[in-house]
Amino acid sequence: QGWDVMLYGEDVGNVAANISHTLRNHELKAGVESHLHRINFTQWGLPNGSYSYQGAATAGDWSQNYSTGGDGWASYMTGWATGWSAITVPPSPATQNFQYAGFVQDNWKVNHKLTINAGFRYDLDMPRTERHNRMDSFDITKPSPIASQVTGVDPTICPACDNLRGLFSYTGGTGSKYAYNIYRGAIGPRLGFAWAVKPTTTIRGGVGMYYDPGKTGAAGVGSGAAGFQNYATQTTWSDDNNTNNRAYYQTIIGQSVAATPPVGNKYGNATQLGSDLQGIPIRTFNALPREYTWSLGVQHEFASKLLVDVNYIGKHAQHLYMGGFINYLNHINAAAASVYANNCTPYQAASCSAENSTSASVPQPLQTAIYNAIHISGQGDWTNPLGPAAGNNGSWYPWNGFLPYPQYADGPWGTGNLQNVDPPIAKSNYHGLTVAVSRPMLKGLQLLGNYTAQASYDNGSSQGSNEYILGTNLNGVQNPNNIGAEYSHSAFDMPQMAQGTFVYQIPFGKGRLWSTGSGKLDTILGDWQTSGSYQWNSGQLLSFPMGSGGQHMAPGYSSRPNLSAPLKKNPGNQGVMVNGAIRGAGYFANNNAISQPADFQDGNAPRVLPSVTAPGTNNFNLAVDKNFAIKYRKDMTLKFRWETYNLFNHVQYSAPNMSPSYQVVGGIATTAFPTTLAHTFGTITSQANSPMIQQVSLRLDF
Repeated sequence: QGWDVMLYGEDVGNVAANISHTLRNHELKAGVESHLHRINFTQWGLPNGSYSYQGAATAGDWSQNYSTGGDGWASYMTGWATGWSAITVPPSPATQNFQYAGFVQDNWKVNHKLTINAGFRYDLDMPRTERHNRMDSFDITKPSPIASQVTGVDPTICPACDNLRGLFSYTGGTGSKYAYNIYRGAIGPRLGFAWAVKPTTTIRGGVGMYYDPGKTGAAGVGSGAAGFQNYATQTTWSDDNNTNNRAYYQTIIGQSVAATPPVGNKYGNATQLGSDLQGIPIRTFNALPREYTWSLGVQHEFASKLLVDVNYIGKHAQHLYMGGFINYLNHINAAAASVYANNCTPYQAASCSAENSTSASVPQPLQTAIYNAIHISGQGDWTNPLGPAAGNNGSWYPWNGFLPYPQYADGPWGTGNLQNVDPPIAKSNYHGLTVAVSRPMLKGLQLLGNYTAQASYDNGSSQGSNEYILGTNLNGVQNPNNIGAEYSHSAFDMPQMAQGTFVYQIPFGKGRLWSTGSGKLDTILGDWQTSGSYQWNSGQLLSFPMGSGGQHMAPGYSSRPNLSAPLKKNPGNQGVMVNGAIRGAGYFANNNAISQPADFQDGNAPRVLPSVTAPGTNNFNLAVDKNFAIKYRKDMTLKFRWETYNLFNHVQYSAPNMSPSYQVVGGIATTAFPTTLAHTFGTITSQANSPMIQQVSLRLDF
């Protein structure tokens, strides 16, 4: 099966040296470390080829109607595969990177009550290199190789043409062996303290800066197809490959099965000019994710051995990766988007809804420069949609001219052109209060519980699909010129959660609080133990999926709905769909607060709703167990255990449908028409948890 087989060889090595010294009431530590990460990755795809034989190759009148007649087996015997067929040559990247770090730390015991920890750490994560220098990258700080050849272009058609920026290059040779610039700013100071106010009470606190590894390190498939531009080949062919043989198809014995070999880096910095670059590493996307953390907590032990720990935790992160924002570098700016919104007819169809129905001529200086560059480098005309051949006018969607890098072709709605890897531009903030309560085993009872109230904010997290939520697409941004509007509660934010566990040894049996006085009865009825766990949470915050506004937007833009008031939840869990019928009035009490924005207008709904959550968890598990000693063998024990999950059979529903459907009211079709929501919005169609499950086990230990 194609693409099922892969090789993922990973090596990790490290060397570290540490030294510590005690000087009076100072414990001094210092150290250095080095790590090597190495990955060899291959996914063969279709190494032996995949061929599709259809009847067309042996049809009676192939030239007139080759879509009917013929026989697939007969075509197979001739060796003429007229259906989709391919053979692949994988790039097999072999990457590695080094990480270096050094630290110093002083644990200063000021007195018997107060200890202060102060430290400093420096990290240097080197970008990945590739064994054969086959990687490529894009440098936005340098001019395009054809910049000097493109002059005199009307700035109202292509503002960037007279100063083309962006240099595509392969690693190695006379250039850098790295696809990313080296980041040297990972400086991490830390400071903390612990103060024993009294023997049963301690206050702790600290601040620090920390760094996560970036996406610039050793990678396999994560190196990106464009990270190995022209080193991966999937050769496809169709019946057109044998056009010259159509009149003599009966004599065809077979087709060539050799894949076109990868061209490698021979096209140099002219690679893909006039075409697109997808998933391209950007040299300046090198900053490591950074986190500032601060905390303050109080721990107190009561006379009953009950330990209570209360902590506040705060975090602020920078340079996080904004997943899915592939047009961060190459999107039309706000001014061009405004022009497009005011008159989109010249850019697309008269209705402004047929995204790929209208095209325009590429400015002649740009077309000629691209044509010359790809021919000098040896690339064929087919690689250049912006100027397919000498004398022919290349065409593009007119708004291509308003992109910062118009020398790379764009398809409808931002589906081509220069597409960057995830940019490290996202940020986050977190505030949380935690309360933990624990009690050791005393009089047969052990307790542990904790509670968290929290709020998390960011502009880059995306939801997945788990027991609390349905999969929701939050990748990308609504308006690439207004990243600030993406800042909201985090997609994974769950405002409150609590859980607790207990172990209780039932005080019945020999030597316990209650005893029958009978050895046999005490053996059967005594020494039972029960344990349980309880979990509750408020549910995860809900969000509208990207694109849920439904209005027409400028290319590369997305949409969210408008909200005239905060959404409110109906009591209980209404809107559950059972056998095609919806129970109750729906999950939300005020659906009419949602409306469709006017065309080309951003929706005002936040990325994640701040005050309404999906159904939460309310679950209790219980277990009962006992050990029976086997008197015939001193070291033999029979263990019995009965477990019940979801003891009270509580139903946890999945999140409701968050994709609004809009309807025109009264036939009005203006840019600000009133709307209502179809009834499928706010309905719950599935259960997130399982019903009560019980299991019994016996285990013999000897």
